[in-house]
Amino acid sequence: MDSTESLQAQNMTDGFSVMPAVSQSLTVDLKGRLQAHLDGLKKDKIGDRFRFIPRKLLRQLFTLENLTAYLKRYLPDVAEHKELASYIKDAAQQTFAILLLIDEPMRIHALKEECSKASTAESGMKETGIDEVLFMGQNGGARSYCSKQKLEQNPQLGDIAEKFDATQYLFPPFLSTADTPEYDPMRFVFPAEGPVKRRIGGGSFGVVWEMNIENDYIEYSEDDPSTVVACKILKTSIERPDWEMLKREVNVVKARQHPHVTPIYASFMACRPIHKDRDDKQRLHIMMPRARMDMRTWMKEKPCDNEFSPEDFKEHIWITISGLISALTYIHREIGGEVGYHGDIKPPNILLFKESRGYVWKLSDFGSANLKPSEDTATTTIQASPQWAPEEFQDGQKHGRLGDIWSLGCVFFHLVIMLLYGWDEEGLKKFEKQVGGEAFHKNKQLLRRWIQHLEKEAQKQNETQKQDMKVEKLLLLVQDMLRAQRLRPFSWEIDVGIYCIRNPTAKDDDIEQRLKSVIQRPRYNDREINHKPMERAKRLGRQRQYLQFLRERGWSEDQSSARQQITAANTISPFQVPKSEIPPRLDLITRMTQALDQNRMLVLHGLRGIGTH
Repeated sequence: MDSTESLQAQNMTDGFSVMPAVSQSLTVDLKGRLQAHLDGLKKDKIGDRFRFIPRKLLRQLFTLENLTAYLKRYLPDVAEHKELASYIKDAAQQTFAILLLIDEPMRIHALKEECSKASTAESGMKETGIDEVLFMGQNGGARSYCSKQKLEQNPQLGDIAEKFDATQYLFPPFLSTADTPEYDPMRFVFPAEGPVKRRIGGGSFGVVWEMNIENDYIEYSEDDPSTVVACKILKTSIERPDWEMLKREVNVVKARQHPHVTPIYASFMACRPIHKDRDDKQRLHIMMPRARMDMRTWMKEKPCDNEFSPEDFKEHIWITISGLISALTYIHREIGGEVGYHGDIKPPNILLFKESRGYVWKLSDFGSANLKPSEDTATTTIQASPQWAPEEFQDGQKHGRLGDIWSLGCVFFHLVIMLLYGWDEEGLKKFEKQVGGEAFHKNKQLLRRWIQHLEKEAQKQNETQKQDMKVEKLLLLVQDMLRAQRLRPFSWEIDVGIYCIRNPTAKDDDIEQRLKSVIQRPRYNDREINHKPMERAKRLGRQRQYLQFLRERGWSEDQSSARQQITAANTISPFQVPKSEIPPRLDLITRMTQALDQNRMLVLHGLRGIGTH
């Protein structure tokens, strides 16, 4: 055994090598180290879907000293060994590793020269690394695989394109939400630390598995740096699945990122990671942070690691209520001409995470969610859980964001019981036993009786514990959320209401600022115009400047006045200024174009008539 092989055997542990300082007289067997890692995985019976060469191993092996020594021995004709070694270390690790495994390492010098020429062909353009050229995704996206066609067209790789293409799958891509790429289901390798072993959820949509993904392949949250993720794998029973419909969950979460919305780390299509044999069926994978538990589990049984004092526990629930309504308000908000809805709010779809700011509840499972044009939000196709869905979901009525209000109202109702009873037998357990699993909208009388009961219990606790009236006020708000569809408040109204309850000494200016940050204008041809935020604001005793701001945003006491204000708010009339100050034609066209981007109809007031477009 020569000195290199002896050193390799001495330092090899489970396929990984801790590199010692390397003298100029010693050349490390780089290919041997890579191959030994793969052989070790095979020996440990790691399936081919998890058999890969991690980037951290490349960083360990491809030090400047190791690379320089290797190049001096195997590429003696290259003049600047140290310069090429530095280039491989910084910009070509993956390419060089593939070339090593297919016994073509000498091509790295020609590839570097080719990239250098291509980079300097355009003045001012910095030199581009080989890895970036070959593996960077489209439009500067995350690192992926190089297409077979691109390899065949490369002057230095064309004749070895087949071998290079097959070997590159030992190096998994970076997983992100920049797009939802489709990977070859027969060759894709999951960058997980070991096989998938634990199923943590599932339903008609598919299953959720716990996976440990190395941090070189996912951009983890700073609040939750754990490398354990929940991988949701969506299945389909149809031969030609509508992938765009399945991707809606990803699109909604990307468009509505919020501290109380469960983020998505990555989405892609590939084979399933759990069966021994590969198949060629694509499945949508969505990777998210691993939660501690869902709210249904938390409500049913007190967590063994509950860290709250009685007062901290109540404050935690108030923070949860504020966070959830803030998240829903943002989902419902019109952004870029679109509004969103969740479609299936319920305790199992609200997850608990431990972050630097403490325990945080977040909305999750956006499989029923969607983004729709702001003037056409109604639908009849939301698939919600019957127990938590409002009545209009069951009888075929058109519905939309206000269905979320009912469902979240049911969740808030449960949280009020938790506020007053905690995990006491007289609380949720008693209520759920009386409901018996039926839909809440079919138990309206029971809900009313319980609300009355909770009001009395809150009053009793106020007298004995000298508390304020926050719970009673919250119950009034919950009752509004559980009204008929046309009588429910908007999410932004509830957000302001929760703010006022939690901050009873807030100044009028603070309340107005809160309103300004969340309010939405009414829409002209929308049934929601029949809702009456102004009436509700007066009933709650809002101050005059609050009411005035509602009027300025298009909300009024009567429907006809509101319609007039909406028309005025969405109309551009450049002739409301003296004739001498009429804007030039180019400015007018610009303003008209901007208006048409936001509205379906543009009214043009001319000096000789009126026209519409």
